[in-house]
Amino acid sequence: MSKKEKTYGFTSSVAIEDRRFIKKTLNDEKGWRSLGYEFRSLGSNAGAEKLDFVVDMKEQGELDALFKGHDDLEGLSVTVYSGDDGPPNHIYLNRKNWMDPPHEFDGDRTAYRAYLVAHEVGHAIGYDHEEPLFAGQSSTAPCNVMYQQSKGTRGICAPNALVSAEVRPSASERPTFV
Repeated sequence: MSKKEKTYGFTSSVAIEDRRFIKKTLNDEKGWRSLGYEFRSLGSNAGAEKLDFVVDMKEQGELDALFKGHDDLEGLSVTVYSGDDGPPNHIYLNRKNWMDPPHEFDGDRTAYRAYLVAHEVGHAIGYDHEEPLFAGQSSTAPCNVMYQQSKGTRGICAPNALVSAEVRPSASERPTFV
């Protein structure tokens, strides 16, 4: 398996229709695939091979209990990055936001879900948060995927889930986890 081929699975908390949406988002040629990443769902073979990440859906109360003492994570989805040699990275999607995007996200539910998948998978493959592309200025340019769009896009940048749509010197120049 190449370094850019990533395997993943789902917990039983992720509905079949949501799994389809996530797979479609991961296979978008304009998303992480535009940087050479390939994603393969292991489905029922998940126990046979090491997964790079697992996708889980949690209620806000469950997330609060999991991340007690981390008030900065309240209302957000979270990815626990365990590195290349540890257990699979774990993506916890916030069900409330999945169903009803945060008010400060200036887009519809489909756009939010695509962004959320792209952002959290970005963490699972080793990328860190980024500042808005045009910090402090109102812009209609697409947000960078690793900007925390859940905290707001209004007057900052346009909602975006596509790495290839970013306006930046090089889409491959991103902060990674050390």
